[in-house]
Amino acid sequence: KLWALDRRTFKTILQKCAFERRELNTALLRRVEILKGLDDYGLGLLSDACGYAFFQKGEMIFKQNEIDETTKFHVIERGAVSVRLSNNGAASGQKQEVNQLGKGSYFGEVSVLFGTAPTASVVASTDV
Repeated sequence: KLWALDRRTFKTILQKCAFERRELNTALLRRVEILKGLDDYGLGLLSDACGYAFFQKGEMIFKQNEIDETTKFHVIERGAVSVRLSNNGAASGQKQEVNQLGKGSYFGEVSVLFGTAPTASVVASTDV
């Protein structure tokens, strides 16, 4: 058995999917406080530049004071994350939760804006 699609139908479907995804991404970015100054064109450009990242519950998204490939500006489309800080008086490696972030929340902006290491660790509380 073989499935076939003509060029026009294939391109139309891809364009429709890309347009719908851009509209969803732009709507999400429109709710992000730090991006309020951007116009629709700027939000569209940002939306097009965004990629997807998926993390499983319990997975470390990034670590406090460590720069690596996950040190990016993140906007939560679904799920929740735990923001944790090192507790200097606790055993080595122990972190205390200081915040929970959900849909529409963002993190990592300071690291991206200033090129610094994250000021907190972020762990997926759910699949995100």
